[in-house]
Amino acid sequence: LRADSTLGSDGDRLPAPIYFGIDIGGSLAKIVHLEPKRKKKSALVRLADFIRSWKSYHSGVRDVHLELGPEACGGLGGTLHFIRFETRRMDAFLELVRSEDLHRASDTIFATGGGAHKFAGDFQEKLGVRLEKLDELACCVKGVAFLIRTVPDELYMYKEVVQPRTSELYEDATGDTLVATPWALPPGQGDAFPFILVNIGSGVSVLHITGEDSFRRVSGTAVGGGTFLGLCRLLGCGDTFDEALAYAAHGDDSRVNLLVEDIYGGGYEAFGLPPKLIASMFGKILRKDDPYEGVHKSDVCRALLVMIWQGIAQGAYLS
Repeated sequence: LRADSTLGSDGDRLPAPIYFGIDIGGSLAKIVHLEPKRKKKSALVRLADFIRSWKSYHSGVRDVHLELGPEACGGLGGTLHFIRFETRRMDAFLELVRSEDLHRASDTIFATGGGAHKFAGDFQEKLGVRLEKLDELACCVKGVAFLIRTVPDELYMYKEVVQPRTSELYEDATGDTLVATPWALPPGQGDAFPFILVNIGSGVSVLHITGEDSFRRVSGTAVGGGTFLGLCRLLGCGDTFDEALAYAAHGDDSRVNLLVEDIYGGGYEAFGLPPKLIASMFGKILRKDDPYEGVHKSDVCRALLVMIWQGIAQGAYLS
C-alpha cells in the first residue's frame, strides 16, 4: 500500500504514501484501503467518514468482519478496509466515487488483474487517477505472507465435530460436520514456507510458494468462482455472490448428489468408503421421473458449490 521506495513501470518514483490497492478480476473487483491513523489531508477525513458510514454502497459491499485495525496491521499505521463489487458495475462505481468526490485522497492506485489494463483509461478520464499495474500473483503471495505474519487467527483448519450442522458449520464430502479451528505454526518455525496457495477467483491458480519472492504456478483450472456464480444466475439461485452463498447455506446437497449409501445401502467397507461419501455429483436426479421432486433451488446451489470446491481441492492436492 505504501510506495515510499517503489518505482513505477515508467521508471518514475511514485508518490508516497498510496492509500489504495484494487484487484479488478473477471467477476469481482476488490479494494483495500489503508485509513491512516493520523489524517493530514481533509480528503482522507472525508473518505474515512464515507467508508465508515456505510456497509454497502449501491453496487459495493464493505466486509466489516475482515477489517484490520492498527494493532493488527504490522506497523502500517492505520486500519485496513476491504470493499468489493461486481466488475460489471464498474461504471456505477466510478460515478459514485466521482459524485462523492472521493478520489482526491490519491492520484495513483496500485492495481492488479485484467481490469487494471481494461479500465485504466476510464480511471484516468473520469477520475484523473492513474492505475499503477502490478503483477497479480506476486501481490497475492506477498499479501498472504503479510497476513500469516501479522494476523494471529489468519491460519485455521477444519475439524470434525459431533453435533448438528448450523449455518456456522460445514459438511465435508463424507457428511461429517466440520468447524473452523485456529491453527498455529509449529514452535520454532519462523514462517509458513513452503506451502501450496490456491488462489480462487473467476478461475483458479495453484501456486507452489517457497518464499515471498519465490514461487511458481504449478496448476490451475477454468472452473472457479465465476463458474459458480454464472451457473447460479442461469439456474435462478441468486444474482450476486452473497445471494448465491445464502442459498447454498440453507441447501441440502444430498437431495441432489448420489451418495455411496444410495447405491450400497450403507458404506462400502472393502474400499473404506463411508455411507455419506458422494458417489456422483447430481446423480440422484437420474433416479427421479420428475427431477425437481423434493429439490429446492438452495439444494441445487449447495450441490453446485460442493462440486466446484471438490474439483478445486482435488486438483490442488494432485498438484
